[in-house]
Amino acid sequence: MTRHGMIGSPSHWLVALAALAWAGCGDDDDDTSQDEAPILDPEPPGSPSEVVGAGSVDFEISCLGDNSQPDPNGTNLTLPGWIRDWNDPTNDGGVQPEADAEAYDEVSTLGTSSSDIGNGRVAISVPVEETGFVGTVRVTADDYLEQHFRVSRPVTTTKTAGWMWLVRQSDVDAVAAEADIEVDPDRAIVVGAVHDCLGFGYSNAIIRWGDSTDGVLYFDGFTPAPERTFTAESGRFAIAGVPEGPLTVEAYGRLDGSGQSAGPLTLLGRIDIEVSTSYVSAIALEPRVGVER
Repeated sequence: MTRHGMIGSPSHWLVALAALAWAGCGDDDDDTSQDEAPILDPEPPGSPSEVVGAGSVDFEISCLGDNSQPDPNGTNLTLPGWIRDWNDPTNDGGVQPEADAEAYDEVSTLGTSSSDIGNGRVAISVPVEETGFVGTVRVTADDYLEQHFRVSRPVTTTKTAGWMWLVRQSDVDAVAAEADIEVDPDRAIVVGAVHDCLGFGYSNAIIRWGDSTDGVLYFDGFTPAPERTFTAESGRFAIAGVPEGPLTVEAYGRLDGSGQSAGPLTLLGRIDIEVSTSYVSAIALEPRVGVER
């Protein structure tokens, strides 16, 4: 896979980009009807006219609304991924951050691991029940900003590895300047990506956080695109100025038709998270399992 979801950034700006989007569509017979799925109405200015995923890259959306994962194969699950420097995302230099990763839930730490400084490879083994992994992954590295990652659905199998790009404060400042954004240090930042059924990015998706669609920075690949009003093919976005505390983040897109004849902006994915100025809240918005999320 060559397309990855994005993530990253705390009390300053775009901190760590990640994908950790263990994807794959299950066979559970959930309600696949789109008629009852939430609709974004009224539509915000600059809404896309094309269907979600439309563009030069193929996308897979058939699992939307029927996206339960198969039961875990055993009582333990390995969460694999790569942790890399924002300035060397494809590992041309062969030297990556020495990062520590911790998987935890509301009760305790479930597993820890350290990444390989040669290629950034990391794998965390966690105990799971029938629901799979529903916790958070915390990543820290010297000189880099901390990130807490969460996926919008339970993880029960490993079909797509997670990708993470860590940044230093100098990288944060450079991205903020390029996007002409001022960040309130007393507010949190959320970063993430909208994914299709195979873990690739969704284009033409709108992000709503809380009750607002304002203040979302979309990305074209790894380049901030402040002129965009919806996702590009990478599916990446970032939100600055988020109040600390519980937050719901949603993605909406058109599901049928094309151009001006496309249908309404329909819920693609939803996640509930806790945000803080002490770390970046990084999320992967996967296709919803049923009608509501």
